[in-house]
Amino acid sequence: GEPARQKMSDEQLNWLRDVLVKAKDADHVFAFLHHPRWRKGNYGDDWDKVHKVLVEAGNVSAVFAGHIHQMKYQE
Repeated sequence: GEPARQKMSDEQLNWLRDVLVKAKDADHVFAFLHHPRWRKGNYGDDWDKVHKVLVEAGNVSAVFAGHIHQMKYQE
């Protein structure tokens, strides 16, 4: 519940980049998160840098998250 603790470390971002490089030949990559970090607030404020890494991969088709018990779709 503390937004300051809901940030990806440099080590985690590097791990994500490495995984996406390994998946570069995949047509579609799907990312699954526990918390919907793009909602920010209690979910931290670093989604923009994470999103940038996902977009730069070029093949991330969707990001799914749970935790909140409601359906929301956005492009």
